[in-house]
Amino acid sequence: MASRVLRVAVMCWFPTESNPIPISIKFKDDTGEIRQIKDIHIISTLTISQGKNFICDAIVGGIKQEFELTFFSEDCRWLLKI
Repeated sequence: MASRVLRVAVMCWFPTESNPIPISIKFKDDTGEIRQIKDIHIISTLTISQGKNFICDAIVGGIKQEFELTFFSEDCRWLLKI
C-alpha cells in the first residue's frame, strides 16, 4: 500500500519552545470529511534540521496504525505520512 502525505492540524503541548508534543490530529479524508486521531502514542522522536519528526501509533478507523508526523518549526507546519 502506498503511503500518503497530508497537511494536518495538530493540537500539541509545548513544554519548551522547541519541543512540541502532539496530542491530537485533524485532517480531511478523501471524501472531504474532517477526521480526528486521538490518543497518540509516540514511539520515537528525532530532531531534524527543520524541526521534529515523530514516529507514532494510534487507533485510526478502528485499526492500530503506525504513522510519521513531522513538525516544521520555521513556519509551524505539520505533515502526516500515513
